[in-house]
Amino acid sequence: MTPQYVVVSVGSTALTSSQVTLLGPLHIAVVQGNLPAVHRLVNLFHHGGRELDIYNNLRQTPLHLAVITTLPSVVRLLVMAGASPMALDRHGQTAAHLACEHRSPSCLRALLDSAAPGTVDLEARNYDGLTALHVAVNTECHEAVLLLLERGADIDAVDIKSGRSPLIHAVENNSLSMVQLLLQVGAPPRPVAHPLLCP
Repeated sequence: MTPQYVVVSVGSTALTSSQVTLLGPLHIAVVQGNLPAVHRLVNLFHHGGRELDIYNNLRQTPLHLAVITTLPSVVRLLVMAGASPMALDRHGQTAAHLACEHRSPSCLRALLDSAAPGTVDLEARNYDGLTALHVAVNTECHEAVLLLLERGADIDAVDIKSGRSPLIHAVENNSLSMVQLLLQVGAPPRPVAHPLLCP
């Protein structure tokens, strides 16, 4: 049986304003924050042998939507039920990138706490070459930066487009508080030579 889809307009707090997207029932339950419905649908997916990492027409999985709509309890349920924390959206972003982009340390914590050991690569780059730490620095989400570093993110990771570290991004963004935070937690004050960028 083919899954049924409906077109739903999602408000500005959920995704971008006036965005209309094609969603399946699990996507809809997630966007509505309906935890009991999400739980029932996850059970149906498992019973039918279906994966939870289904994409809508914007290449978002239910887990992506749970993060974007800042629903840590739904993030936890989906990850514990087998949703992949490393599934990529249309911009190459993982759920960790999205949690940082949307300034949601609670979703980031739910993701990292619920994922099986070794299933979240904090050094994964999106299509702009940024790690989740770069994204957290660029959105000035201090709590996410500290959480990522606590969980082993590389403070010296360079983006793969320009070779800039999170500290250099903070300097270029004129974010004094982020520069101070990164220096306090051990970021080297001088750029680290990167083998791909140096002759």
